[in-house]
Amino acid sequence: MEATQDRGGNPHFPEEPTDWDMKGFLASFEEVASACRWPQEKWVTLLLPALRGDAKQAFHNLSSCDRRDYGKVKAAILQGTAILREKQRQHFRQFSYKEVEGPRAVYSQLHELCCRWLGVERHSKEEILELLILEQFLAILPKEMEASVRDGGPETCAHAVALAEEFLLQQNMVKQEGEDPWTLEVTAIVNSSAAGQDSTWGSALHAEPKRQHDKATSTSGKDELHPNCWMS
Repeated sequence: MEATQDRGGNPHFPEEPTDWDMKGFLASFEEVASACRWPQEKWVTLLLPALRGDAKQAFHNLSSCDRRDYGKVKAAILQGTAILREKQRQHFRQFSYKEVEGPRAVYSQLHELCCRWLGVERHSKEEILELLILEQFLAILPKEMEASVRDGGPETCAHAVALAEEFLLQQNMVKQEGEDPWTLEVTAIVNSSAAGQDSTWGSALHAEPKRQHDKATSTSGKDELHPNCWMS
């Protein structure tokens, strides 16, 4: 994205950003702003003329204090963009035959909704493929995990996978913290005692045959000595 400045020093962007491209647009804006060494406290003022539609509405929904913070403005715009894209996806998926008359009209409307959602005129096949896989990945997740991942607003499959793994990690941590330390200690003591008893019983059982063997040997020895004693 290239920006020029008017006589007042304000940037002019030749192309208006679309809602689908807003993340890329903001990244390009930041590159231009940094290259031109614009003070960051003026970034919002310089960006505002380029905002349209839902992005502009997201800005106006912020408090007057937050509107001066570029980081908060950017976050609000990206969140609004994600919500819009989700609405477009739902419009396409939930479209029904009864909403219009005739197969040709149905196809035409469905085609329009799909193009609006996927942005086929502005994105590569790889980007569209990424979006379709992301949709299906979210759809097959367990409900609680899906809700958590969606709250993170993933825009790529890699981001969605990372959020899902983070959810599992947090669940495991909560599960471990939920264990009663006293119960764990008692369980350990019981297991230790049981192991000790097993060892004691094992030793006793091993010693009993030995005592019986020693007794038999001793008795046998005495019997053999008796005749000699009688003869002496």
